[in-house]
Amino acid sequence: MNIPLTPIRFLRYAEQQYPCKTAVVCGNERLTYSQFAERVSRLAGTLRQAGVQPGDRVAFLSMNCHRLLEAYYGVPEAGAVLLPLNVRLAPHELAYILNDAGATVLFLEKQFLDVADSVRQRTSAVQTFFLLGGRPQANWL
Repeated sequence: MNIPLTPIRFLRYAEQQYPCKTAVVCGNERLTYSQFAERVSRLAGTLRQAGVQPGDRVAFLSMNCHRLLEAYYGVPEAGAVLLPLNVRLAPHELAYILNDAGATVLFLEKQFLDVADSVRQRTSAVQTFFLLGGRPQANWL
């Protein structure tokens, strides 16, 4: 079978061939290919609804987990460019990277809210923030 081996095409093929097989294990979280592909599609749809255009930079401040893996598929599926950020960098370093790359969207885990608050004060590039797996304090956004 002749299938282009781009990550997204490979995922769609795996989803069709192995929908109930385990694709991702992250701690206690287990996702089948079907579940993983659905989450990737939802991420891509969310980005499009947020106004992300082809070529826009989408940053992720996240530990290595299923959400970051979903970004490696979902961001390109939306036509954007993924900018994974090193969680060990200082806020001023993260702000520099975000500004230099022109990232307009930042996804972050709740544990990085304090860091993101400091980064937010140093960057004008990021216009949209998404919190992964939780809700921010009412006054944060």
